[in-house]
Amino acid sequence: MKLSTAIVVLSSLSGICVSSARMSADAKIAQASKKRELQDMELASNACFSDVDFTVYFKGKCDFDSLVERMSLKVAENERCVNSGKEEVMLLVGYAHPADEKDARLTVNKLCQDAMDYAMEDPSKSVAWSQVANKGVNFDKQYYDGNTYWNEEYETNYDSLIPNEPSNRLSRDAERVDDLYETVAERLSFQWPDVENFENCELRSAMCCWVSDRQANDNNGNCNTPYDERCTNSDPGDNTEICGVDMSRSGTSSIYMEDGISFYPGNQEGSTHCHGFAWGTDLTEPDYRYAANNLFYISMYDHMHNRGYVRNVPGAPMCGCVEKMPVVSRADCTEISALEIWKFDWKTSTNNGQGLLEASLDRAEIEFNACQGKNGNNDLERFYERLYNEGRASFQDRQMLKRTIVGNDNCAVGRDIMMDIKGYDIHYPAIPYIETDSDTAYNIAIEKGTFEGKDVLWTGSNGDVHLVDKNRIGDDDTQWTFSTTDNNGATMSDAVFTIQTKRQMTNTFLGSDNHGRVQMHESDSITGREKWYLQAVPDKAENTYYIKISGGTQTRDIYLSTNNQGDPDLYDMDDGSGKQRWVISKITSE
Repeated sequence: MKLSTAIVVLSSLSGICVSSARMSADAKIAQASKKRELQDMELASNACFSDVDFTVYFKGKCDFDSLVERMSLKVAENERCVNSGKEEVMLLVGYAHPADEKDARLTVNKLCQDAMDYAMEDPSKSVAWSQVANKGVNFDKQYYDGNTYWNEEYETNYDSLIPNEPSNRLSRDAERVDDLYETVAERLSFQWPDVENFENCELRSAMCCWVSDRQANDNNGNCNTPYDERCTNSDPGDNTEICGVDMSRSGTSSIYMEDGISFYPGNQEGSTHCHGFAWGTDLTEPDYRYAANNLFYISMYDHMHNRGYVRNVPGAPMCGCVEKMPVVSRADCTEISALEIWKFDWKTSTNNGQGLLEASLDRAEIEFNACQGKNGNNDLERFYERLYNEGRASFQDRQMLKRTIVGNDNCAVGRDIMMDIKGYDIHYPAIPYIETDSDTAYNIAIEKGTFEGKDVLWTGSNGDVHLVDKNRIGDDDTQWTFSTTDNNGATMSDAVFTIQTKRQMTNTFLGSDNHGRVQMHESDSITGREKWYLQAVPDKAENTYYIKISGGTQTRDIYLSTNNQGDPDLYDMDDGSGKQRWVISKITSE
């Protein structure tokens, strides 16, 4: 085989020696370079196709395996070639021994990465963001803050320069957006905007939230004709709840304020529409390389041009990195799929006559699709959960995203997290249904989310805490009493209690260590790790509560929670599974 021949050639070349021990450093470098050139030439000469220029194309992912698969087809066309597709690729990039496959992979993958970078940055292969609106960087910034005439005007007959022809028609004012979509948005990479709203998206996700609709007759929102009567204060299609806005993270250049928070309890904000996208840690995936295309599609084409959705939530930008946006219950989501055709050229005359393999993106067909997520589609949080499950996002990133997108019916939790991050104390109202005498006992049951037989809170004689079957609710080790407490003599909220088991044992207080591990303690200390806030879960039965640690832990995990095996711990939010919600039931004597 030619592969073995190449190995012999390398062995003979390795006999070249230095003629003088005192050879200068420059001479040694020159000799080593010449040696390498000879080796490369000998290696390439053992490739079946190294003596003639050729080009191969393939579709899909650009990497070593895809190129090998394509070269296998080319090798099969030549009856005289004894190399496999993998051997041919390795020889062309300068590696002969099977043990060098890792280096060959890195070389080909580097060719692919360079081709991707070139397609994202070269003016002939990509669209600079300055060419999108083509109105300057200040317009781009103001647009994404919710300003400019694209956001602020609506169609009217009162300000018309041409008789019987309305002014401020969106489809005409923003026709460039439609032109770009029809010509380049589905085939060329857009460059990421140099706008503060999108700088350093730490969670690799961006989102827009709109509060107005300025276009009629598009089956979206409630703007209608005649515009001057039925579209002056219209709403978009409602798909989320705005929980609150932390103005300090919005950026002073967007809202001209350094700090402040605003809350919208009970869906007081009215109809709002949020839509976002995300990408993983792999910089070769289409969701990353065409992220700016997705931003253009979501923010300008699909929602502004096609639906007429405009304006920002007060105190926040209209569009930005997720961590700069309002805290919301959910957001729709668009992901990228791309059919890409890759081109590999072998040119014999380049690289000092040694030949050179070059890669480039020949063409792309980009599609914008509803995100396919875990347990549901068209949902940004569920799509991010999929990224986490596929190893494309970290656990920490997933949890941080949930501080902005908190889940349906979880706005109260989102506001609590905002208050905690800002360092504000949260006032918990008194709990009138809990009796604090030592004779009144309660069962504490998980609402849902655990395996069968993991129902009620239990403690053993060794201080372990688990969930056990609900059939054991009459046992002392599943019965708990509540007592009021103070903080080293200082009065605390009427919603703060110690929780003690009725079982006769040394460690009777339900508590946590400073790492958030739930366990039984001997006494009520001043650390706060044996003191628990009870907070009624909104819109649930009156005996359904969050049980939150009052302090003394190192993390922001404050919710008494459990995994599905029934092992309690602390968690940082209500994730909607039911595993942070507890049903506290008074035990009555028969």
